[in-house]
Amino acid sequence: DKGYTWNIITVANTNGNYEMFPAFKDQLNGMRVFWRWDEAYAILEKTTDGGDTWTEIPGPYGGCIPLNVCYVPGTADGYVITGDINVNGYAGGSAYTLDGGNTWTNLDNGNYCYTVFNSDQVGWATTFTTPDFYKYVGPPIPIPVEFSAFTASVSGNEVNLNWSTATETNNKGFDIERVSGNTEWVKVGFVEGKGTTTEEQTYSFTDKEVPAGKYTYRLKQIDLNGSCSYSDEVTVQVQSVYTYFLAQNYPNPFNPSTTIKFGVKEKSNVRIDIFNSIGEKVNTVLNAEREPGNYQVEFNASDLPSGVYIYRIEAGKYNSIKKMILMK
Repeated sequence: DKGYTWNIITVANTNGNYEMFPAFKDQLNGMRVFWRWDEAYAILEKTTDGGDTWTEIPGPYGGCIPLNVCYVPGTADGYVITGDINVNGYAGGSAYTLDGGNTWTNLDNGNYCYTVFNSDQVGWATTFTTPDFYKYVGPPIPIPVEFSAFTASVSGNEVNLNWSTATETNNKGFDIERVSGNTEWVKVGFVEGKGTTTEEQTYSFTDKEVPAGKYTYRLKQIDLNGSCSYSDEVTVQVQSVYTYFLAQNYPNPFNPSTTIKFGVKEKSNVRIDIFNSIGEKVNTVLNAEREPGNYQVEFNASDLPSGVYIYRIEAGKYNSIKKMILMK
């Protein structure tokens, strides 16, 4: 509500000697500097549940003892930390991470305190013990893979994914992940990356035989060192596309059981009968209503003699027959 009211998150075992400077990239994921004044002591912590719980990020932090942390917009998991040389003997300087704190790279050895970036190229910082104000004018905080497009289209029961990158740095490749409803993300494929390049690259992947439903896709980009980041998400709707068919039974010849597969285009009463070689009906495998879809039924001929048999399907106006051989 624009800051009119606040919910307090209580941190156990803290008092006035502690101070915390948070930075969040979204509602759940963020970092904070956990700072104790009387001991000149600071650690970094991160959360994945909106601040309810925190875990320490082990140092060192690229030569910087952090006083403040900020998220770098445009990165998947990039943060910049800064320190003040004159505060309790701190080393000062600044450093950045692109993988949520697993690795850090030093930016410089300046004297900074509060910091904010509004992109990977522009940031500002104040100091804690002087009136100075700084603007970051160094090179862009590197984004390992810069996505320039990610789209999805549906063709029948196939989902075609296309994406491109403007630049790549140490790009091993992309896991293609899919989710539907409240289920977990699942990996459905992998496409190899181009390593390091400043030229635009294009990629594609086809997710085949996707059941009808609503699906969301994302790309998990993986670096050669194992760190990863995610693309934006795209959502598609796969419609039911079915047709009438009667497949050859399998196995054939068989003894004594075989599988009969068939398809139904529209809601119909489906009847599958078995006839012997002289046209006598010897069994009805199925006689029931079915929604549009693909199905299979098992036929057990343990009570029939060896020979050639005919099976016939009737579904609405559709009918078809095929032969099968029982060999005991």
